[in-house]
Amino acid sequence: MKAMFSVKKILVAVGVFLLVLAGVFVYKAGRTITVIGQQNDSMWEETVSQFPDIPEAEQNREDILLVGIRGVNDGDEGFGNGEYLADTIMIASFNKDNNKAALISIPRDLYVDIPNHGKEKINAAYAVGESRYPGGGLQLMKAVVSIVSGVHVDHAIRVDFEGFQKIVDDMGGITIYRDTPFSESKQWAQDGRDGQRYWKFTDAGWVFYVPAGSNQMNSDEALYYVRSRYSTSDFDRMRRQHQVIEAIKSKALGMGVLSNPVKIFNILDTLGDNVRSDMSISEMTDLVNLIRERNVQTFEKAYLEQNGDTGLLVSDKIDGMYVLLPKSGNYSEIHDMFRMIIQ
Repeated sequence: MKAMFSVKKILVAVGVFLLVLAGVFVYKAGRTITVIGQQNDSMWEETVSQFPDIPEAEQNREDILLVGIRGVNDGDEGFGNGEYLADTIMIASFNKDNNKAALISIPRDLYVDIPNHGKEKINAAYAVGESRYPGGGLQLMKAVVSIVSGVHVDHAIRVDFEGFQKIVDDMGGITIYRDTPFSESKQWAQDGRDGQRYWKFTDAGWVFYVPAGSNQMNSDEALYYVRSRYSTSDFDRMRRQHQVIEAIKSKALGMGVLSNPVKIFNILDTLGDNVRSDMSISEMTDLVNLIRERNVQTFEKAYLEQNGDTGLLVSDKIDGMYVLLPKSGNYSEIHDMFRMIIQ
C-alpha cells in the first residue's frame, strides 16, 4: 500500500507541475502577445462602424493579417518618423473544408480610402489607427484590408523589426536559396561592414550582395534581405519576404517548435514587446492545432501587383506621389483573387 501511495503522490505532483507549467505558459503568452487591450471587441465595433461594406465572416475559412513595421527606435519621438508605417502586409488564408492555405502580399503603395482621414497609401493605416488610440492600428488595418481583399479578416498580428530578428535568432538563423544573385546597390550605401559576408564596398558605397545558391543568414542579414527594394522593386521585395517566411516555417518545423512547448515558451520569452495581436491565447492555440492536425505543409503564394497584362494594379502619380490603383477601377477583380485562391 505504501508503494501505491507513493506512486499516487508522484502522479499528483506531476499533474500539479504540468498544470502550473501550463498556467505559466498561458500567462507568459498572454503577457507577451495579446496586449492591445481588453476593449478589443468594442474597438473593432467602433472601427467597422466607419466602413459600411465590411465582408461577413465565413465559417469555413480563417484569414489572418500579418503586419510588419519598423518599430520605435531610440531617439524616436512620437509619430512622424516612419516607425508605424507598414513594411509588410500579408494575409494568411486557410480553408477548413479542403485544407488549402495561401499567403497573399499587398503592396505598401496601394492607394486606399481611410475614413475620417482621407486617401492615403495603405502602409499608413496602422500609424493612423495608433494615433487615435492604442491598439487602433491593428483594427484599422484589419478593416481597410477587409475592404480591399473582399474577405473578412478574422485576426491580425503585428511584428516589428526587432521581433523579426529575435525570431530568426531563436531559430539559429535561416537558409535562403537563390537561383540568381541579388544585389542592393542604392539603399544601404552607408550601412556596410568590413569583413562581413554579403557586403561589398564600391566607389558608390556599400552594396548588399547575396550570391546564387544556398545562403545562411543571421537576423541582421535576413532583415536587410527583406527590406531591400531601391535597386529592384516592392514587388520583388514581397517575393523575398515570402521566401524568408517559408525559411522560418521550414526551420521551425525541422526543430519541432510547434510540438515543443518549451521551445515556444523560449521564443515568447524573447519577443517581449515586439508582437501585438487581437487573438486570444486560446484562439492562437486552436489555430495552431488545426493547422497541425490538418498537416498543412504548403501555402500557395500570391501577390497583388502590377505585372503587365496579368497584374491587377496600375501605377499612377497623385500630387507627385507614386501610388498603385486597381486596374479595373474598383476592387472586384481583387476580391475574386482573394476568394478563389483557397477554393
